[in-house]
Amino acid sequence: GYFVTAVDLEGHESESSFLVEATPRPDFHGEILYAFEDRAEASGFQFQESDASDPILSGNDPDRHVRLEFDGASWWLRPGPGVQIADGGYFTTALRCGPGADPGCVDLREAPASGYLSAPLIVDPELSYVLRVPAGGGQWRYGVLRVTHLGFAQDGAIAIFDWAYQLQPGNLSLTPAQMSGQAPE
Repeated sequence: GYFVTAVDLEGHESESSFLVEATPRPDFHGEILYAFEDRAEASGFQFQESDASDPILSGNDPDRHVRLEFDGASWWLRPGPGVQIADGGYFTTALRCGPGADPGCVDLREAPASGYLSAPLIVDPELSYVLRVPAGGGQWRYGVLRVTHLGFAQDGAIAIFDWAYQLQPGNLSLTPAQMSGQAPE
């Protein structure tokens, strides 16, 4: 939980702001993934806990969470070993809505509690896809990929997407919580 107070030059402290509770989670915008058939070495993706590591892996890497495939007509997300993907995409206009977002902003706030598959899933732009990743001890971590573009580069089929990853095992929240409206104790 977080709240803020201000101190003036004479050392007087203000009343505190409302308490905001959130679980920090990394996210990234504009990730590029190639189709496995065109560039296998850049077709795998693994959610990261910090921006110090590259999330792009080989599509053959056993640590990948998902890989992109293209069959000549459709793009597919194939879950990695032990990873599952929610059955179907969710229409969104942004990875996260909040202050400064468009008035009609639509995001995916929470991962579904059930309905996950280990099978590949066709992907479309402007849809968000939820993955659940084994976290040990029988728990899951949840991540979301929001596909912004599907198309072609000079060296193959690509997907451009935004992503967020919940670091707290078992927490279905995919976006930071909004203000709770509670004063701190």
